[in-house]
Amino acid sequence: MANSIDPYYFSLCRIEQEAEHEISFLSSFSLKLDVLTQAMSYDRISDNDYLKLLQMNFYKYDKMDRKKAKRYCLIKMQMLVDAKKHPYKRGRFKEVNFNNPLRGDFHSFSERRSSLLQGIEAAKIKRFLWFDVALYVLLLSLFVYGLHFSIFGSVLLSLMFFASLYAYFYFRVLDEQVADELERDLDLLDPLMQELEVSRKNSAAVHLFGKTKKGPESSNL
Repeated sequence: MANSIDPYYFSLCRIEQEAEHEISFLSSFSLKLDVLTQAMSYDRISDNDYLKLLQMNFYKYDKMDRKKAKRYCLIKMQMLVDAKKHPYKRGRFKEVNFNNPLRGDFHSFSERRSSLLQGIEAAKIKRFLWFDVALYVLLLSLFVYGLHFSIFGSVLLSLMFFASLYAYFYFRVLDEQVADELERDLDLLDPLMQELEVSRKNSAAVHLFGKTKKGPESSNL
């Protein structure tokens, strides 16, 4: 029953446990992990499966001193846990089942967000706020001096626009911008892990002002 809930989680755990008792950790561990990674690329997986795979790759890259690949795995794990907690974030993960309880291995991500992800989000929010404030000032000036609205009405309309645009950015655009930045390091992962990451990506990403970017699978239609 448990395997049907998280199809690959326990197989990944067994590989991890076996590796603890082997001398040639990387060669044996990587070979077995590659086999499961390839199988997962073409199958529906659970969030726990995905998290466990990322966690094991994080440890592997740590032993190989591949810092940017480690960073990728850590941030992606946090993005998955965020999607678990906030259903509106799940749309960008293709063929991932979020309906199962989160395994104990990953509770720390649920309780405390990664400072790496928080730093990326904060930088993007700060940059957007400069843009949003500039638009607010321009609109306020237009309403007051161009259209001769009352000060109260102009401030109210400008604030409504400011808040609406910020909400759209925060709930629809921010995650996609973080994912776009993270994808710059995709080629630093092992080839099979790259393949899995591409297979999990949704076909259309939301961008500011309603623009979309199609994934590789949709470009072949």
